[in-house]
Amino acid sequence: MHSFTRLAQLLAGSGLLLAGLSQAAAPIDWEAFNASTISGHIQPRYQQLAHQSQTLAETTAHWCNARSSDDFNQVQQAFENSLQAWQGIQHVQFGPVQLLMRNYGIQFWPDRKGITGRQLQAALNGPDAGQYDDAFFHQASISIKGFPALERLLYSTDALSQLQRHPHACALATAISTRLAQTGQELATEWQTLALDDQRSENDDGTTASVPDLSLNLLRALVQPVEVIRDSKLEAVLGEDQTGARLQRAENWRSGQSLASIASNLEALQDLYAGGEPSLDRILRTQGATAQADQIGALFTQARAQLAAVAGPLAVALENADSYGQLRALSATLKSLDEALYDAMPAIDAQLGFNSRDGD
Repeated sequence: MHSFTRLAQLLAGSGLLLAGLSQAAAPIDWEAFNASTISGHIQPRYQQLAHQSQTLAETTAHWCNARSSDDFNQVQQAFENSLQAWQGIQHVQFGPVQLLMRNYGIQFWPDRKGITGRQLQAALNGPDAGQYDDAFFHQASISIKGFPALERLLYSTDALSQLQRHPHACALATAISTRLAQTGQELATEWQTLALDDQRSENDDGTTASVPDLSLNLLRALVQPVEVIRDSKLEAVLGEDQTGARLQRAENWRSGQSLASIASNLEALQDLYAGGEPSLDRILRTQGATAQADQIGALFTQARAQLAAVAGPLAVALENADSYGQLRALSATLKSLDEALYDAMPAIDAQLGFNSRDGD
């Protein structure tokens, strides 16, 4: 009888142990996460940037040969397509894009001191105006190498007449668009050939780190841009109230692409969060953080729906009380999303570093 009782106790204990093991979090396959994110998210988006920027360069050069006012909208459309391709990969601020500060060369923003305007005028009217070769760009300020400078050339109030009449404006626009195309192709190529050797990083004591450096960079590319979008692309523009709103603080305001850019950002971030296999959404669920994963997914959906409901462009939205209120609500949602993403990181043992809200 005692033997039977003891056997029953052992079997019961084994059952509890097995149940506990079945509920334990599965190990995270960071190598698969890295490979999937790069092949399914980063590489296609850099390829899209390369393609759209090449189209921009070709369209600009072709238009500048004739400079017909009837076709100018084609140049602007090519600019907007290329710009939005950049917005779709802007969140990746590590890897090849950091080499030679190419990220700032593509987009020098925010430009709080008006450097781009001054440098652009110097390039158009200075003693070396018209000589926009590799040597020029090697010496030139990063402020006139990318989208903000080209946007000024294509969307100023007298852009068409300036490009048609100024002796160097079209040459500079062609040179900048060509440089953007070159940079886009370089980035696409370098990400295609990037070795994924650094899948396993080590701690100071030689043990394997819980989250590889590449994975941490990918997680930062998801989490940290949410705060940037809210603070720099929304709050800086909205001001304290509607009377304090300032359109000129917005990214891409001249081309009317401010809200479209945020939409591209949020689409890209949601894809980075949920689109891979395994995605961060799936990883959180395997670690038992289902409620947090649900919250993050819902906040992404809510933010994108709120933005889609705003009657744009931003210049119009800021003048309308209802639209301004919608942008305020979007900002609040982004704050909640930022917090939810950071709060989910301990579930996967990821330490992303300083978050400015920690000091609130």
